[in-house]
Amino acid sequence: MSPKYLFNPSSFRIICLSISVYSGQTRVLGKSSYQQKIATFNLKKGEKSPQVYLPTFDYCLGSLEVKLDDVKSPDTTARLTINADEVEVAKGERFLENKCTIIDLKKYGINQLVKIKCSEDGGSNFAGSTKSKTFTLKIIPKINLSIDNSLKEYEVGDRLYENEDGTKTVYLSYAYTKGDTTNQESLSVHFVAIPKQPLSKNKLTDEEISEFKGFVERYRKDRVDEEGFWDNSLNLFKTLGHYPELFGRWSISGESFDDLDYGESKKIKGKNVKVLGFSGPSDVNLVESNIDYENAINDFNTLIESFSDEKETDVSPAYGERALIEKINLAGAIGQKKTMLELCDEFKKRYPEPSISLPSECNNQLQLSNSEISTEFVLINNEVKEISFKGIYEPSFNEYNAEFLIDYPEGTSKTANIGKNDAFYLEGGISQLTGGISQFSSIVNNAREELFKWNNVKECDSTGKKYLKDYWEAVGLGTNKWDCKNDPWSGVFISYIMKQAGVNFPYSIGAKHKEYFSKIRDNPKDYDCKTNIIDNIENIKEGDILCKCRGQTCQGFGYDNPPEAGHCDIVIEVN
Repeated sequence: MSPKYLFNPSSFRIICLSISVYSGQTRVLGKSSYQQKIATFNLKKGEKSPQVYLPTFDYCLGSLEVKLDDVKSPDTTARLTINADEVEVAKGERFLENKCTIIDLKKYGINQLVKIKCSEDGGSNFAGSTKSKTFTLKIIPKINLSIDNSLKEYEVGDRLYENEDGTKTVYLSYAYTKGDTTNQESLSVHFVAIPKQPLSKNKLTDEEISEFKGFVERYRKDRVDEEGFWDNSLNLFKTLGHYPELFGRWSISGESFDDLDYGESKKIKGKNVKVLGFSGPSDVNLVESNIDYENAINDFNTLIESFSDEKETDVSPAYGERALIEKINLAGAIGQKKTMLELCDEFKKRYPEPSISLPSECNNQLQLSNSEISTEFVLINNEVKEISFKGIYEPSFNEYNAEFLIDYPEGTSKTANIGKNDAFYLEGGISQLTGGISQFSSIVNNAREELFKWNNVKECDSTGKKYLKDYWEAVGLGTNKWDCKNDPWSGVFISYIMKQAGVNFPYSIGAKHKEYFSKIRDNPKDYDCKTNIIDNIENIKEGDILCKCRGQTCQGFGYDNPPEAGHCDIVIEVN
């Protein structure tokens, strides 16, 4: 494996901070100019500066004193607008009068999400009672690609096609915008060809996309440091013929990576691919008719058509103008992006000299191509609050980095700048692994995908029956030989997951986990799996299967005598 050194920010301590105060006035000196500096001082935590007098104020009163309360590293934050207020909140922080908390936030290039938990009003008839509400807001833009002159919309992680000889599957592995703008002209799209699996997936998992992120972000074209260290490192890896990236599952040769900027095209694994930009806005399908939404639209239309130019005061915006802005905001909040853009155009025509600014989303190409919901409403202290997700902020390399001096055995040395959560691979320490995704990882990923699919689906729903049919087909009973209500299927589910992962496994009929457990125990050489007694909980790993008796009494049952009424589950996470 490649030796690597992780930058752990908790290992560093800031002793003091240098602070400068500027007048805000620009001085000209010959052909150059500079900002006038009034004072500079070094402070330790808890210390106060001397008084600094400001020349733009009265000298008796115009002074300030600076105290260094604390020093915090730049953190990853979610950028939200709450009604008209903009806030940035880190994971674990509270907002909205401590009623809401950021549970999780993730950014994979243009793909971004934030998970929020709020204590809303309600829950019972008692005054002051609350109820918990958890929701996820996402920005998942779609990208237009032309593949052999066939135009289609794709998201990051989507499977695109197989290469010419059918040995690799090409995925859209990552995408970002240079400078983290919202313009499609700065779009950069990355592709990867992965060794084909027995059951190639239609989409990469979030975990896999995250691992590609670690590679791509390290070598982004718009983030090369002044000395060109990362650029030189990338050229070194290309010269060696491979990248030292393990991705937790596979090692991929350099030839498997390709990237295209907006408007560029080239042949990738046998097909001509061109990046056309973000897809146009579309309206999401509303699950059911929303009476409140329809009533609000009708009210806005009444104001727009009947009271278009009327004002509350001479300096107030017209009722029609305000109503159209609110109509735009509402359409965007519930995912009607195409309708929102049409309303934005209508606003520009109706009000060429507006007194209210258009929402920024009207000109945000990334947000307009978002295929997910990025707004939610909550009731806090008897007030409806609109929480809109604007994106994730991550500290830049310049804001968060450390410089390391590396001494090599032959006497040479080199400095390396490493950003937050980054890793540096030493030259000469690169090794190449071959093969595809490990079976353990496939088991876990497949189980996670099934968990996500079910969500609130019931076994006998039409969707639930479709899922069950897939499971029963894994053991050769995909027709009408099972019943969604009366036939237990947990053993069949595990068999399905194993078959997807390409595991040599004794498939189980129904819920009798005893069947496959006994076969593996008694014939260990015939299968990819092995059975063990759980003698040490620390030995349990993701991808393992844990089994337990679940009858009225479990006395007398054990490893050598598994119960009929047993149950097994796949471990997908170990804390």
